Amino acid sequence: MKIAFTIATANYLGYAHTLADSLIRHNPDYTFVICLLDKNAAIDADAFAPHKVILIENIPTLALQSMAERYSVFELACALKPFAADFLMSHFSPDIILYFDSDAFVLNGLQEAEKALAAHAVLITPHCIESFPDDGCTLSDINLLQGGIYNGGFFALANSQPARAFINWWSKKLEKYCSNNVAKGMFVDQLWLNFATLFFPQAHAFKNIGYNVSYWNMHERMSVKADGKYWVNHSIPLVFYHFSGFSFDSPKIISKYQNRYKMKDFPTLQLLFREYREELKRHGHEKYVRLICPYEKPKPLSRKKKFLKKIGKSLSFFNCIISKP
Repeated sequence: MKIAFTIATANYLGYAHTLADSLIRHNPDYTFVICLLDKNAAIDADAFAPHKVILIENIPTLALQSMAERYSVFELACALKPFAADFLMSHFSPDIILYFDSDAFVLNGLQEAEKALAAHAVLITPHCIESFPDDGCTLSDINLLQGGIYNGGFFALANSQPARAFINWWSKKLEKYCSNNVAKGMFVDQLWLNFATLFFPQAHAFKNIGYNVSYWNMHERMSVKADGKYWVNHSIPLVFYHFSGFSFDSPKIISKYQNRYKMKDFPTLQLLFREYREELKRHGHEKYVRLICPYEKPKPLSRKKKFLKKIGKSLSFFNCIISKP
């Protein structure tokens, strides 16, 4: 059995469903699981068939509440990756298990990753395998020193003791240390992956340039479309594109996290982004995006808003006093 999974809040279910369908379209021998980060969500699981929907809160032994109190919803979703992988490995007993961020889009078969898992227990993908141009743009080599050599949006595991040792170690780190705080040397789940190949001999830096293509490796990977298929550097199948920083309402922006590239200069990406946006619409993104995640914390007030709120309370108290008979 082969399992692929993602973690998504309810407002990201359009993304998760799009990912699931794209993966099964090219890899029909997989079972896809959407791990839903919500509380007793009134979501019709049958609408996602044949994919399975599992509530994260139903995973046993997970200190979800205490983690939710410490983390933002973004940090929490990142921290839950190894916990969900461990649960799915135990619950389904698959031969292999692959994780994808919900904003990934699969365009080809996953056979090369499967071959690599025959020799390695853990696969992680580096953001890039060539240095960035020193042009002052984002991303840069400096950014990778801050955010991590490897991208946490994809990893693959063989169901083995070395893989379980890795996710057990990663889980313990992320339960306490999964903050988005670069100044303190942390960037959610991702920076911890820098240690993976050092601490775990069976962990492997998977360098296939068709996997995890995104704005962070466009300087070394040119996407083209020929004969109805997407390719990288004209010769390697584009297995999946990671739409990190994509905006449904501003599809002409490659990613909000970079300033090196303009969409108008990449005709193949224009086609791919248009196709992806249509798939999101077909999978109900405009409906789901309105849902509110119960784990989302209110944004902190600015100084101005705090001042106005304080003034408002004072005026309310004053009005209450003078209005008394």
